[in-house]
Amino acid sequence: MHKIIIAVGMFLASATTLAEPTTSPTTVVRARAYLPSQAYIDVTSSDQCGTSTFMIDMSSSSGRAAYANVLAALSAGKKIQVEVSSCSGWGSPVQSIYIWANG
Repeated sequence: MHKIIIAVGMFLASATTLAEPTTSPTTVVRARAYLPSQAYIDVTSSDQCGTSTFMIDMSSSSGRAAYANVLAALSAGKKIQVEVSSCSGWGSPVQSIYIWANG
């Protein structure tokens, strides 16, 4: 039993280190579609990558879906979390958007 607990703990620790940088739950304050294929979102938190502005590449259907999630959260007054693929300061690229039900 002790070995199972250690194995589960090691798995959870490795999964945590594989996660990309993600903001704490935050509020969208502005969303801007920028032609031809980018969108910028501003959030209230700057705890990730030293910025509160992130870029979504809308040249793919997944990027457009992420932007749709941002607009839904903005319209509904829900909090989001922004996961980035890499930190590059202002306009860090978004990898995914989490929408919080209670926020």
